[in-house]
Amino acid sequence: MKQDWKSLPPALQRQLIIQMGLAVCCLVLAIGALAFISFSVSVPFLLGAALLTICAARLYRTGMRGQYLILRGVILTVLRQRPKSILLEANGKALLVMLRNRHAAVREGDTVTLYISDTAPLYEWQGIHRLHAYLAMVPGKRGGV
Repeated sequence: MKQDWKSLPPALQRQLIIQMGLAVCCLVLAIGALAFISFSVSVPFLLGAALLTICAARLYRTGMRGQYLILRGVILTVLRQRPKSILLEANGKALLVMLRNRHAAVREGDTVTLYISDTAPLYEWQGIHRLHAYLAMVPGKRGGV
């Protein structure tokens, strides 16, 4: 198990830790709500814990099977102060990535490493490829990874 964990990239390890930590928090809140309030209040927390656990298991399975791709690119445009999406150049193609974490500090000219599932849908619209789902994103600094 420990060797499996070390074979995952650090960005995927971080995402797994976050998802499992949130699942544990939801489970603790569900137990607290069940003990002190009622069962009906604890149901949403139980569902959240189950959903986060399933997502973490799926991410772990994807990482262990090596069913992910690593894209590195340079950010061409950051739209707005807190960006919803970034436009980056990867392998000579323009790629518009919709961000999950709008608090990521990215600027034009920075490099980004994206971990995406090999089955992630990639849409093309007016010559720009669009990516709506990724496993993890690691922002880099200007000119380097």
